[in-house]
Amino acid sequence: MFNGIMRKFGFISERELVNVAVEVYEKNATENASDIKDFYYKSGNANAVGYILSRFGMDVTKIIKERKRKR
Repeated sequence: MFNGIMRKFGFISERELVNVAVEVYEKNATENASDIKDFYYKSGNANAVGYILSRFGMDVTKIIKERKRKR
């Protein structure tokens, strides 16, 4: 019953949130920027992801490092 209610209100699991955030973070790697505007755009997106996760008490750089170590 609880999961049904939470799905109705748009519940998202922590694992799903982290997976999506890491995907966005990695897609916006600044080393792949084509010019200075693209660099700033990608930096802004990565910073936004980091900020959002920090509001949930998560450190995106720590998560990225752990995932790279597991690969």
